[in-house]
Amino acid sequence: MGGIETHVQEIAERLAKRHEVLVFTLVSGNGQTCNEIINGVNVRRFKPIRLSYSLEFPRGSMLREIERFQPDVLHAHGIHTIIPFFASRVNSNSKLVITPHYLGKSTTLFRKFLFFAYKPLLNVALSKSDRIICSTSTEKNMLNRSFNVDNMKIRMIPNGVGTDLAKIVPKRDGMRILSVARLDLYHKKTDKLIRAFKLIESKINAKLVLVGDGPDRKEIMKLINSLGLSEKIEVKSNLTRDQLVQEYANATVFVTASEIENFGIAVAEALAAKLKVVVPNSTALSLFVDAGHALGMEMPITIEKIAEAMMTCLQDNNKFLEYSPYTWDMAAEELHKLYEELSAKDC
Repeated sequence: MGGIETHVQEIAERLAKRHEVLVFTLVSGNGQTCNEIINGVNVRRFKPIRLSYSLEFPRGSMLREIERFQPDVLHAHGIHTIIPFFASRVNSNSKLVITPHYLGKSTTLFRKFLFFAYKPLLNVALSKSDRIICSTSTEKNMLNRSFNVDNMKIRMIPNGVGTDLAKIVPKRDGMRILSVARLDLYHKKTDKLIRAFKLIESKINAKLVLVGDGPDRKEIMKLINSLGLSEKIEVKSNLTRDQLVQEYANATVFVTASEIENFGIAVAEALAAKLKVVVPNSTALSLFVDAGHALGMEMPITIEKIAEAMMTCLQDNNKFLEYSPYTWDMAAEELHKLYEELSAKDC
């Protein structure tokens, strides 16, 4: 799952303990439409109108189903899609909350074109919203630069981490460099991590572990094989939560090459697991660097800079300030209070 999917799941499962929660979502890949209950959350999946991996639209059947449900609060996620505008068109008395998960810019020319086309519709959605939730001050600033936003509507609620990370028993016998992210050449830049590891793999006895899945998995596997790294790089997909937590427990260093983030959930999880962390010193990731929690790589990010930073963390006894994580329980409680506030009075 990606960051937005993780966010929605963690929040929905907690809110479902005291509210009726329905999650309306689009079917991914070749999946089938279905209704199911997952950990107390009613999930309804709808087949989109899909023109490409990056371009899909909800059908009218999804809108009609939401209108039949008549929610007190309609919470839309992801301003890099047309979903928030779609939610703003629902004919109901629902209070509209939007969590943008805004990155500040698009990662490819095609996505940039799509976002330019969506933008007028997204401005409409933001203007109709009752509250807008940003996870960091960086995201709030990026949103203000790009959209006509009423700052009185904005609330700050950070993404959380699981409390299970505090219970980790480290098993760090060998050196393992961990990255948890979508396998993506454009946004997450997984290929740069692999090429950087190639520069140092002969100097250290370490493995690179890539946890995730994504649109560029085949290309990434080809790259690993072409560089002769199939014995030193592990690619793990579709892990359970327990398996993911174990990867944090086994790792020595966490690294990401993604330069554009509005928060960085996997980074926060790695810090909560008390790993040494390497991140680009850009967008919201700079907040971890400025606070002394992580080693920052200055822009522009090159494979040489990534390799040097990984070696620094593996070989030096770096001391970083301890990270006090904001948990998903805390985030869900803040949302509960917000929903109650919106339901009790007019905005």
